[in-house]
Amino acid sequence: MAEARVSEEDLKQIFELFDTDGTGAIDEEELTFALKSLGYNKVTRNDIDEMMGDREPKLLDFDSFRDMVKGKMVEAGSPQEVKAAFKLFDTEGNGKISLLDLQKVSEIVEGTAGTAAFLEEVIKSADADGDGCLDFQEFEHAVTKYHKKSQ
Repeated sequence: MAEARVSEEDLKQIFELFDTDGTGAIDEEELTFALKSLGYNKVTRNDIDEMMGDREPKLLDFDSFRDMVKGKMVEAGSPQEVKAAFKLFDTEGNGKISLLDLQKVSEIVEGTAGTAAFLEEVIKSADADGDGCLDFQEFEHAVTKYHKKSQ
């Protein structure tokens, strides 16, 4: 798989966010949450065991985490990445991204919820059927359109 466009700084912030005990290393549970935040929602116990390997104790420092994640990332804008991003934003798991979903993700990522007016505009700009939410097709269209503009 090709490497995603994720900066070293972004990975460092994700690592530090999930290094909840501040030791400079993440354990198996913290790794699971970090991978899920990156869109790897179907990570299994076997996957985690394989990633941790024979380490004792079962901890990853930042360099090991970075190398492992960069080796697993998919190309930005790929169908796999769009699906993973949709699942991340669909916090209720109902197949739609609502204003509440955007607020939850915004709060997690930025530490504060985005303004309601801005987030409403995000939905309105891509909401083709006018139901106030984004289904997968609307989300995919918006992401693809944005990705093409940014190239």
